[in-house]
Amino acid sequence: EEDMEKPIVCIVAALCPHMGIGYRGGLPWKLSQEMKYFRQVTTSTFTEGKSNAVIMGRRTWESIPAKFRPFKGRINVVLSREFPSFQWEDDRFLSTDLSHAIKSLQDLPVERIYIIGGAQLYTESIDIATHWLVTNIHFNSQNEQPPPVDTFLPRLTHHEEVSLSLIHISEPTRHAQIS
Repeated sequence: EEDMEKPIVCIVAALCPHMGIGYRGGLPWKLSQEMKYFRQVTTSTFTEGKSNAVIMGRRTWESIPAKFRPFKGRINVVLSREFPSFQWEDDRFLSTDLSHAIKSLQDLPVERIYIIGGAQLYTESIDIATHWLVTNIHFNSQNEQPPPVDTFLPRLTHHEEVSLSLIHISEPTRHAQIS
Protein backbone atom coordinates (compact mmCIF):
# COMPACT_ATOMS: atom_id res chain seq x y z
CA GLU A 1 0.00 0.00 0.00
CA GLU A 2 1.19 3.52 -0.66
CA ASP A 3 2.58 5.26 2.39
CA MET A 4 0.85 8.55 2.92
CA GLU A 5 2.87 11.49 4.12
CA LYS A 6 2.15 12.11 7.76
CA PRO A 7 0.02 15.11 8.75
CA ILE A 8 2.08 18.03 10.04
CA VAL A 9 0.19 19.99 12.66
CA CYS A 10 1.25 23.27 14.23
CA ILE A 11 -0.21 23.65 17.71
CA VAL A 12 -0.01 26.94 19.60
CA ALA A 13 -1.85 29.10 22.13
CA ALA A 14 -1.88 32.80 21.38
CA LEU A 15 -3.05 35.86 23.26
CA CYS A 16 -5.53 37.99 21.32
CA PRO A 17 -5.60 40.41 19.65
CA HIS A 18 -1.91 40.45 18.64
CA MET A 19 -1.26 36.69 18.80
CA GLY A 20 1.45 36.83 21.46
CA ILE A 21 2.92 33.40 22.18
CA GLY A 22 5.93 33.92 24.42
CA TYR A 23 7.72 36.12 26.93
CA ARG A 24 11.43 36.06 27.82
CA GLY A 25 11.91 32.60 26.37
CA GLY A 26 8.96 30.99 28.15
CA LEU A 27 5.17 30.94 28.11
CA PRO A 28 3.55 34.17 29.29
CA TRP A 29 0.90 32.26 31.30
CA LYS A 30 0.18 29.14 33.32
CA LEU A 31 -3.02 27.66 31.94
CA SER A 32 -3.71 24.16 33.20
CA GLN A 33 -6.63 23.62 30.80
CA GLU A 34 -4.44 24.55 27.86
CA MET A 35 -1.66 22.22 29.08
CA LYS A 36 -4.16 19.39 29.41
CA TYR A 37 -5.48 20.05 25.90
CA PHE A 38 -1.94 20.12 24.52
CA ARG A 39 -1.11 16.82 26.21
CA GLN A 40 -4.29 15.11 25.01
CA VAL A 41 -4.03 16.30 21.42
CA THR A 42 -0.34 15.57 20.97
CA THR A 43 -0.42 12.19 22.74
CA SER A 44 -3.54 10.48 21.43
CA THR A 45 -3.42 8.40 18.24
CA PHE A 46 -5.99 6.52 16.16
CA THR A 47 -3.70 3.60 15.39
CA GLU A 48 -2.42 1.18 17.98
CA GLY A 49 1.34 0.83 17.99
CA LYS A 50 1.92 4.32 16.67
CA SER A 51 2.80 7.47 18.52
CA ASN A 52 3.01 11.13 17.57
CA ALA A 53 6.16 13.19 17.27
CA VAL A 54 6.62 16.68 18.72
CA ILE A 55 9.21 18.88 17.05
CA MET A 56 10.55 21.95 18.82
CA GLY A 57 13.42 24.38 18.68
CA ARG A 58 16.27 24.12 21.16
CA ARG A 59 15.15 27.17 23.16
CA THR A 60 11.63 25.76 23.45
CA TRP A 61 13.08 22.48 24.75
CA GLU A 62 15.20 24.37 27.29
CA SER A 63 12.18 26.38 28.45
CA ILE A 64 10.28 23.21 29.45
CA PRO A 65 10.78 22.40 33.16
CA ALA A 66 13.18 19.43 33.41
CA LYS A 67 10.59 17.24 35.16
CA PHE A 68 8.30 17.50 32.11
CA ARG A 69 10.90 16.68 29.47
CA PRO A 70 10.89 14.79 27.32
CA PHE A 71 7.12 14.88 26.75
CA LYS A 72 5.98 11.38 27.74
CA GLY A 73 4.33 9.09 25.21
CA ARG A 74 5.57 11.14 22.27
CA ILE A 75 8.71 11.09 20.14
CA ASN A 76 10.55 14.29 21.04
CA VAL A 77 12.65 15.99 18.35
CA VAL A 78 14.79 19.03 19.14
CA LEU A 79 16.20 21.22 16.38
CA SER A 80 19.33 23.30 16.30
CA ARG A 81 21.72 24.28 13.54
CA GLU A 82 24.54 22.90 15.71
CA PHE A 83 23.00 19.43 15.86
CA PRO A 84 23.79 16.43 13.61
CA SER A 85 21.42 15.69 10.75
CA PHE A 86 19.20 13.28 12.73
CA GLN A 87 20.25 11.16 15.68
CA TRP A 88 19.00 9.76 18.96
CA GLU A 89 20.53 11.16 22.14
CA ASP A 90 19.47 10.13 25.67
CA ASP A 91 15.69 10.56 25.44
CA ARG A 92 15.13 12.53 22.24
CA PHE A 93 16.13 12.94 18.63
CA LEU A 94 18.36 15.82 17.64
CA SER A 95 18.12 17.24 14.16
CA THR A 96 19.76 20.06 12.29
CA ASP A 97 16.66 21.32 10.51
CA LEU A 98 12.93 20.89 10.12
CA SER A 99 12.78 19.29 6.69
CA HIS A 100 15.40 16.73 7.65
CA ALA A 101 13.52 15.86 10.84
CA ILE A 102 10.23 15.44 8.97
CA LYS A 103 11.86 13.27 6.32
CA SER A 104 13.47 11.06 8.98
CA LEU A 105 10.20 10.68 10.91
CA GLN A 106 8.46 9.28 7.81
CA ASP A 107 10.28 5.97 8.46
CA LEU A 108 9.22 5.65 12.11
CA PRO A 109 5.87 4.38 13.47
CA VAL A 110 4.62 7.94 13.78
CA GLU A 111 1.00 8.92 13.18
CA ARG A 112 1.19 12.70 13.24
CA ILE A 113 3.94 15.27 13.56
CA TYR A 114 3.23 18.21 15.84
CA ILE A 115 5.26 21.39 15.63
CA ILE A 116 5.23 23.02 19.04
CA GLY A 117 7.40 26.13 18.71
CA GLY A 118 9.02 28.50 19.01
CA ALA A 119 8.16 31.41 16.77
CA GLN A 120 10.95 30.79 14.26
CA LEU A 121 9.80 27.21 13.79
CA TYR A 122 6.19 28.30 13.24
CA THR A 123 7.41 30.71 10.58
CA GLU A 124 9.34 27.91 8.86
CA SER A 125 6.25 25.70 9.02
CA ILE A 126 3.92 27.99 7.10
CA ASP A 127 4.68 26.24 3.81
CA ILE A 128 4.59 22.69 5.10
CA ALA A 129 1.94 22.45 7.84
CA THR A 130 -1.21 20.59 6.85
CA HIS A 131 -3.13 21.88 9.89
CA TRP A 132 -2.91 24.66 12.46
CA LEU A 133 -4.47 24.27 15.89
CA VAL A 134 -4.58 27.74 17.37
CA THR A 135 -6.11 28.40 20.77
CA ASN A 136 -7.19 32.02 21.13
CA ILE A 137 -6.64 33.31 24.63
CA HIS A 138 -8.79 36.28 25.55
CA PHE A 139 -7.79 38.20 28.62
CA ASN A 140 -10.90 39.97 29.76
CA SER A 141 -10.27 40.89 33.34
CA GLN A 142 -11.21 44.52 34.02
CA ASN A 143 -8.79 45.23 36.81
CA GLU A 144 -5.66 43.48 35.58
CA GLN A 145 -3.26 43.94 32.73
CA PRO A 146 -2.87 41.09 30.26
CA PRO A 147 0.47 39.32 30.65
CA PRO A 148 3.41 40.87 28.81
CA VAL A 149 4.46 39.16 25.57
CA ASP A 150 7.51 39.71 23.39
CA THR A 151 7.12 36.91 20.82
CA PHE A 152 4.32 36.62 18.29
CA LEU A 153 2.82 34.09 15.93
CA PRO A 154 3.60 34.85 12.27
CA ARG A 155 0.68 36.28 10.28
CA LEU A 156 -0.54 33.04 8.77
CA THR A 157 -3.46 34.55 6.93
CA HIS A 158 -1.28 36.95 5.00
CA HIS A 159 0.63 34.17 3.37
CA GLU A 160 -0.76 33.11 0.02
CA GLU A 161 0.08 29.43 0.57
CA VAL A 162 -2.06 29.14 3.69
CA SER A 163 -5.74 28.92 3.08
CA LEU A 164 -7.87 29.78 6.08
CA SER A 165 -9.46 26.36 6.00
CA LEU A 166 -6.23 24.91 7.37
CA ILE A 167 -6.48 27.00 10.48
CA HIS A 168 -8.66 25.44 13.13
CA ILE A 169 -9.33 28.01 15.82
CA SER A 170 -10.44 26.22 18.95
CA GLU A 171 -13.13 27.69 21.17
CA PRO A 172 -11.79 30.84 22.81
CA THR A 173 -10.67 30.05 26.33
CA ARG A 174 -11.59 32.98 28.52
CA HIS A 175 -9.51 33.42 31.66
CA ALA A 176 -10.32 36.06 34.20
CA GLN A 177 -6.89 35.55 35.68
CA ILE A 178 -3.67 34.31 34.27
CA SER A 179 -1.37 33.75 37.21
